[in-house]
Amino acid sequence: MSKRVLIMIGIIVVIVLGASGFGVAYALSQPGQTSITNAAAATTPTTNPANTGTGHGNRQTSLYGLIQSLNTQTFVISTLRGNRTVTVSVGPGTRYASLEGQGAFSDLKVGQPVNVVGQINTQNQMITAVRVILLPPLGRLTAINGQSLTLMTFDGKVVQVQTSSSTIVNVPLGLRSVAVSAKAIKVGQILGYAGAANGASISATKLWLFGLTQFRGTITAVNATTLTVDTLAGATVTVTLTPNTTYIQGPVQKIPAASNLHALQVGGTVAVTADGKPASGTATAILIVVATA
Repeated sequence: MSKRVLIMIGIIVVIVLGASGFGVAYALSQPGQTSITNAAAATTPTTNPANTGTGHGNRQTSLYGLIQSLNTQTFVISTLRGNRTVTVSVGPGTRYASLEGQGAFSDLKVGQPVNVVGQINTQNQMITAVRVILLPPLGRLTAINGQSLTLMTFDGKVVQVQTSSSTIVNVPLGLRSVAVSAKAIKVGQILGYAGAANGASISATKLWLFGLTQFRGTITAVNATTLTVDTLAGATVTVTLTPNTTYIQGPVQKIPAASNLHALQVGGTVAVTADGKPASGTATAILIVVATA
């Protein structure tokens, strides 16, 4: 696997914030949490003094990778960052989930993209998994030709994904997904896909947009085309609103309640998923979760 591909795909680590309980949906119900995340930011492992043994500390960590081999109590992943292999130990306390619901150890397969959250032993570098998130096949979108999408996968392969009017485009929020406009898809994004093989291509029933900027804060200004938010981190962020921006009420439930532009009021709290870099003033809001009282 080339370093170029590994670096390119590495930006999907934004998912870790949701998988670890710090996603946008969770943040709306937890006002004390960090308010802004970046698609290229990695989770920093921290020493857990309550989980130390034989003088070697265990650290909470989160890794992304592809499963290389499976045993009854362990599996080995090839990480998306650093191009190294890590052994993951599982047990009765390990929880499994996907972006669409609960999972099980039996769902794991060689080649499966996963996010592993757990304690890493600093002596042998083995991870004891607390949670394993099963991810869909992923790739970077390199071209759009009508309803045909061209993706580059982790291992440098080119995949053609065919979409239709019935293809559902989602933004993952924690372990849940919220449907957004198909017009949110842009070249350069990381897409997950699900569907049936159709010859040399995939007929997609669902797509997921990864690697997007997500932040939460208080509205300081809003009009028909722009939204300005003061984040808990102290930044002032402005994003563009378009007719394709999706609005829902939060916290996110199994079936999110629809909302609209008129729900955005100065002083209100929102969580925003945007494509682009808010600091440069070029970000477009894809999804806005409006906090409810």
